Amino acid sequence: MVLIVLSTKAENGKPIKKTILPTPAVEAQSDSLPPLKTEIAVSSGISSSYFWRGMVFNEGLMIQPSVTVTRGNWLFNSWSNIVAMETRMNRFVPEIDFTAGYV
Repeated sequence: MVLIVLSTKAENGKPIKKTILPTPAVEAQSDSLPPLKTEIAVSSGISSSYFWRGMVFNEGLMIQPSVTVTRGNWLFNSWSNIVAMETRMNRFVPEIDFTAGYV
C-alpha cells in the first residue's frame, strides 16, 4: 500500500500535513470472452466386415480409428476404415471421412 502525503500551509503559516490513503487497486476488467475449452478424443473399433447401405464393402479384419477435436461449440472429426487382413472381397480402397459441425 502506498501513502501519499501532501503538506500545505495554513493561514497562520504553520504546515499542515494531510495523508491520503489510496483505495484498493481495481483490476482492469476485460470485455473479452473466456478462453475456449479444447477436447481431443481418440477411439478405435475392430470389425470382421464393413457394410454400408446393405452392401458389403470389405470383408476380413477391419480397423476403424476415429479422432474428434472439440473447441468451443465446434466439432471436427476424422474416421477411417482400414483393411487389416485382405480377402477376395476387399475391392474398395480404405475410406476416410472428415466432418465438421457446430453444436
